[in-house]
Amino acid sequence: HIMVWGCIRSDGSRLLIRCGSTVNSAEYQRILDTALPQICNSRYFFQDDGASSHRTASTQQYKLNKQGRCLTFWPAQSPDLSLIENLWEILNEKVKKRAPENLDSLWNVALEEWNNIPNETITHLYNSTRRRLNAVMQSKGSYTRY
Repeated sequence: HIMVWGCIRSDGSRLLIRCGSTVNSAEYQRILDTALPQICNSRYFFQDDGASSHRTASTQQYKLNKQGRCLTFWPAQSPDLSLIENLWEILNEKVKKRAPENLDSLWNVALEEWNNIPNETITHLYNSTRRRLNAVMQSKGSYTRY
């Protein structure tokens, strides 16, 4: 079992980072130090969920200093609205099929499979955003097909 953090952009760009065993504020900020320069620029908004390490005062200040265009109101554990949740499922299935034998192999397989997800899959997910938001509003925050 390894911990990974991933980020996607609407153009299909993506990044996968191997994490420590616990993602607290310090670890999350370390991840962002690596990720933000590679994946974000003034053209993109940065969105994460409401996980506690994402919401601490030090992390909020860190993101403000590093990347001013952040969506800060996104709810925690909202798979209906979190596009990357769909990619985690795809990645998990692909990695399981390859049955890596140790942690280093698991990381290498995960990274390879992550990078092999077609850009069109990510673009399709981004194109579903409006439908996802409408479905959540229609269900008044309850279960949706997403």
